[in-house]
Amino acid sequence: MFKKAIFATTSAAFLAGCQPDAEGIEDVINGYNFIRLNPPTTLYQPGSLVHRVNYDPRDRAPDDASLGFLCNPKYSTDLYEDAPLRSETESKQVSRRLSGSFSVSPVTLGQVFNLGATAAAAKTVQVSLRDATVSTYALDDLARIRAGLGPHCQATLQKNIRKQNAYQIQKILTANVSFKVTFDTSLSAEVRAAAIAELGEIGATLEKSDEVEVTGDALIYGIHWEHLAPPVEG
Repeated sequence: MFKKAIFATTSAAFLAGCQPDAEGIEDVINGYNFIRLNPPTTLYQPGSLVHRVNYDPRDRAPDDASLGFLCNPKYSTDLYEDAPLRSETESKQVSRRLSGSFSVSPVTLGQVFNLGATAAAAKTVQVSLRDATVSTYALDDLARIRAGLGPHCQATLQKNIRKQNAYQIQKILTANVSFKVTFDTSLSAEVRAAAIAELGEIGATLEKSDEVEVTGDALIYGIHWEHLAPPVEG
């Protein structure tokens, strides 16, 4: 089934932005009302029905979140014919803030890109972000996706709604990223091996004995969701 592409009326090319403050990447994402997705991934799309994992239930306004699917996209978002809107205006604004090539600290590599083992072994990190894009569904699109769910998905969704751990992604922020990591050669072989194994999980390979370059296309860095709360009893 082909999805009908729907685009926002504003049209313009992405503008090359000013170099961002590396330590403020999360501030930029949160500043545009997105929650940073931890780790960045290509799994989730607007309309996805998800739950939070490894989180504090008291944290109702998180800066970042780790997610899991409530419903397989095959039985939820894939059944909906209309594609998400592409917001050219928001894309330009975010791209202006995030696009650029810059050095980050190993700590930032661990926090923002969820590469803790690599951060522990890194000496220098060079990051390039480009082509930030914002895609979204209207609230009525989200309602139509939920209305089309089958009985198994609907039962899972209702169970998690009662637990107050059910969300539907309305909007995503994606960007292409590449980063070059130079390892600290003074560290132990075990620390280095852990970093190489972690990078291998995302498809990276060593180009030199002490350096690796990784590229990820259209990784989702930020999400905006609708919290699907149980109805309020009168």
